[in-house]
Amino acid sequence: MNFKMHLLGCAALSVLTGGLSAQAQDTAEAGDVAIFEEIVVTARKTAESLQDTPIALSAFTESAIETRGINELGNIGKIIPNLFFGGIGAGSANVATVAIRGIGQVDHLITTDPAVGIYIDGVYLGRTIGANLDIINVERIEVARGPQGTLFGRNTLGGAVNVITKKPTGEDTVRVDVKAGTRDRADAAFYADMGISDTLSMSLSGGIVTRGGVGEALLENAPKSEIGEEFSVNGRLAMNWQPTDSANFLLTVDRSADRGGASPRIALFGGVPLAGGPVNPDNDSHSTDGLEQTTNDSFGVALTSTWEVSDSMTVKSITSYRKQDYVAGGDDDGVAAEYFSFPETGNSKQFSQELQIQGSEDWGNWVTGLFYFYEDGGIEQNETYFAGYQGFQFLDQTTNSYAAFAHVDYHVTDRLSLGGGLRYSEDKKDASSFLNTVAERQDRNEKWDALTWNVSANYKASDDISLYGSINRGYQSGGYPPRPFSGAEAFKAYDPTYAMNYEIGAKGTFFERLQVNATAFYTKYTDFVVASSFGVPGGFVSILENAAEANSKGFEVEATWAVSDNFRIQSAIGHLDTEVTSVKANVTGASVGNQLNNAPDWTVSIAPDYTHKLDNGGSIIAHVEYSYRGNVFAEVNNHPQLLNQSRSLVDFMLTYESPTNDWRLSIYGENIFNKVYDNGRLFVPLGFPGLDGTFFADQTLIFRSTDRSEFGVKFTKEF
Repeated sequence: MNFKMHLLGCAALSVLTGGLSAQAQDTAEAGDVAIFEEIVVTARKTAESLQDTPIALSAFTESAIETRGINELGNIGKIIPNLFFGGIGAGSANVATVAIRGIGQVDHLITTDPAVGIYIDGVYLGRTIGANLDIINVERIEVARGPQGTLFGRNTLGGAVNVITKKPTGEDTVRVDVKAGTRDRADAAFYADMGISDTLSMSLSGGIVTRGGVGEALLENAPKSEIGEEFSVNGRLAMNWQPTDSANFLLTVDRSADRGGASPRIALFGGVPLAGGPVNPDNDSHSTDGLEQTTNDSFGVALTSTWEVSDSMTVKSITSYRKQDYVAGGDDDGVAAEYFSFPETGNSKQFSQELQIQGSEDWGNWVTGLFYFYEDGGIEQNETYFAGYQGFQFLDQTTNSYAAFAHVDYHVTDRLSLGGGLRYSEDKKDASSFLNTVAERQDRNEKWDALTWNVSANYKASDDISLYGSINRGYQSGGYPPRPFSGAEAFKAYDPTYAMNYEIGAKGTFFERLQVNATAFYTKYTDFVVASSFGVPGGFVSILENAAEANSKGFEVEATWAVSDNFRIQSAIGHLDTEVTSVKANVTGASVGNQLNNAPDWTVSIAPDYTHKLDNGGSIIAHVEYSYRGNVFAEVNNHPQLLNQSRSLVDFMLTYESPTNDWRLSIYGENIFNKVYDNGRLFVPLGFPGLDGTFFADQTLIFRSTDRSEFGVKFTKEF
């Protein structure tokens, strides 16, 4: 009780002082007073104002995305409180390793699921490979923090990230962006919107992203390549047909191809590299065994159909198919000899169907629906491990998931609304594993069901201030260990993880120029999944098991202060305190009192903007962004070798906007002080025999950042 009162006090104090900041608000001028433009969001599957939405939600409009330099989805990790966004899986920076409030993914392979859902226009992305999306033709990004178990369901234990692309309008407009800078940066993007008939419009967008690496990889018997380099091509076609005033059909097709170098890394054995391995690969060329190139090719098609059945009822259908193929992996020993190498080839395809029925009445709003998700995929790893011993592993899994949900908001009075929702989910997974050290293929099948729900209260204290409280239950689906190197005994299913989240919050505008959104929360996790790896004679065992309970508590404050008509300050602060509260006997992957992984104690961002109006009608806009992320452990066992130190980054952008607002020229700098930091770590207590009969010591693999210092120019033209 004392802790909950402390949380309430923190939230109230944050609102009253208004010293910290909020995302996603554009300012507009109204006479001599700056006001905040209303942002309409769809985080609860219905259109509503951000300030009236009773959840912890950050939103970035198209103009905020432009001003804050959000070029890829991972950039939001610098400016959203209590959000960790990394990219180390599969040795590729294109993987979205996302955690919100200390809850994220265990692994990227097909037999595990993330705990933070990523969606594009309402379509769930089943895999995190390729999910660090290039931001082109995006209308809005929304990030809902905390379990979203009712409206989104499975695998939103930590929250949900929604990317909403621009819908064709038929306005016959074209936009072109070009960008050039240090590190061989050369990007180009375009967006074209055109009307085909009175009822049909189309848009086409695409882009090329090119950036050099941070060092050279000297491949055996092959030309040099760069570590951390990036090259991607993507395109998107959208057709919007509105045959009647009450019917709308939106068809989208997208395709992307990513080619790049693996993340820079340091491999330590017993605290030191193997002979010939790099001590610091940040700028040094070093030998590898040829596993420094990654690829990812993805394709998707979606049809969103909307019918306004009446003035108070709408039916919506979202049908989607997606597939991807990738090659990844890495050289985990850091030398040319093949000691620990994990080349990985994977593929997946998914189909999803969601049906929603939404209603709006005098007494309130409601939404109900059905959801189906199918995924089939597999990976092949031709590993070299145990000091020269070669093996191979095949993993395959088919998933079928069904859900039914309903949510109601009831207006008790003009100021008080009560809400509640319920969702029933059922997951069925058929998986198989074949390892050449095990004679027989291992086939498994499991079925789980879950009932998730939420209740909430939203009180409009005044026209400018809303207070809310909620209780939410969410879950992350069960699965199978993705790396059962030891064979049959390790390939056992683990059950879903559940969360109960208690939250209070306030959103308000004060003195006409200060907007503050604050929330405080307490989350309890049961059947928490723990990864354990340990050495055995001739190898090591890697397993996942429901072995712990944990909690997460903290607060988040976001605000925008319009100091004057030309000067505003946006900032955000998040505080997180996570703890493992109980652990089953004989579990090596966690201990009571440990922190959850990827859970920084503090996240801070502050971004002042100044706009200077010129006599010719043009504008000069100066933007500076500072972000801080505290220390994080890469795994919940909290071994000292798994600690990633805190990091601080500074970016800037100076823009000239033409008097007619049809072209802009910007000078930018990213990570201007060239901060190099650890982006992730792996630790395996090996202790198995090498070729010479000795034993290798524990292995630590340190993934280094690739977002080094970069300066350049960007030009945008609209026709």
